[in-house]
Amino acid sequence: DSLMAVWDFAGTSAALSSNPQLRLYLTAQALQSLAEAKSDVDALPSRFAGAMEVLLSNVAQMDIKTRKVRQSDETFEWLFLPDRDGRCNPGRQFTRRLVERLGPGTLEGFISQANDPSHPNREFVDLATLKRWSSGLRLPSRDKIGPLLRSILKSRLNEVDAAIELERLGNAYGSARRIHKALELVAMCDARTMPDGRAAGVLQLLGSDSAESWLRSRYPYWLKHWQN
Repeated sequence: DSLMAVWDFAGTSAALSSNPQLRLYLTAQALQSLAEAKSDVDALPSRFAGAMEVLLSNVAQMDIKTRKVRQSDETFEWLFLPDRDGRCNPGRQFTRRLVERLGPGTLEGFISQANDPSHPNREFVDLATLKRWSSGLRLPSRDKIGPLLRSILKSRLNEVDAAIELERLGNAYGSARRIHKALELVAMCDARTMPDGRAAGVLQLLGSDSAESWLRSRYPYWLKHWQN
């Protein structure tokens, strides 16, 4: 921080490169870009790339840490499965898992669970809302999804099993939200830092050609890192 405060970007880059822990979060390209920066604005892309690695590392760390309480060795990599267009859509994958777990396998089946008249206090979710969730463009808020999950699970499972399933879905939800945001930010910031339309910018500093390829290559790395 002190080196950055006096615009000693070359010194900051050298300090990060020599630190075995911090070095993991920055590619050689990012360190070089930081070293060559002449202002805070110049340094922003490499700093942003490092911040995105920290975010992804934190998701992977929670993936490992929550396995015991989830009673599952399954990683959250199913959130990255390619969609019909080959893109990553963690919101859609989460909604599909939600429907599989809590409904008869269809959006309409989940709606019937959400709007069961025998549970008048259950959070109301209409088909239009669920379709927005399923598109992956907008994830449900914690205030809406939390009470709904607890109510449905409590009505279908015993207390212990309901608590375990809530942990599984709750942790998956948290990971989906953070991964969704990371993909969105990387794509947006890369477009803004791409000079003259050439293939450069944040993605180059992350060592990838797309936000999805960065995610799919680096998440297994961070999983292995935190397992060890």
